[in-house]
Amino acid sequence: ETEGSVRDAQNLLEQVRFAYVAVLKQQVLQVLGRISDEQLFALIQIILQGNVGALLTYMHEQSLKQYAPRALWHGLHTWFRQALVASYGSVQHNQCIDALVKQGDAERWTGYLELLYEHELIFAKTTAQHDLLETLLIRMCLIKRSSTLTAAPITKHVSSKESFLAVPKKKTESLSEAITDKRWHN
Repeated sequence: ETEGSVRDAQNLLEQVRFAYVAVLKQQVLQVLGRISDEQLFALIQIILQGNVGALLTYMHEQSLKQYAPRALWHGLHTWFRQALVASYGSVQHNQCIDALVKQGDAERWTGYLELLYEHELIFAKTTAQHDLLETLLIRMCLIKRSSTLTAAPITKHVSSKESFLAVPKKKTESLSEAITDKRWHN
């Protein structure tokens, strides 16, 4: 957060010290707008369960919109990548990663990472980063098996000023078909 600046680091520490009685990890994370590993682990477990209702409830209860969206994006990427590497037998991981590896396979972790990578430029440009993250998390939640992963991005660029999210009109329709559907154009 401070990009190597000692003065900025001291200022952040002072913010925590004046805002709270004790300087604890949770308070530092809150001041930095970062999500804790425990919260991120719980979020990923809900995604793996495929329960959109539980996902939306958890996001609301944890007030995920208060966290820096780039930090959340980075955390998801890091955990998905660690789970992918661990699924191939890497020995450098923790108990949480072990638990995730038991719940998902390498194809699923790869699919989640691809979904993040496919939307990375849109995420960087949008002013609604939290909303895009929410949509991507819902999309991840809806992926039941690795065989249902699709490579098509869920967004379609309409003009240089706006974009929209495509919603399939029926279960069997792919997202790319929904995106090109004339009903979604002006």
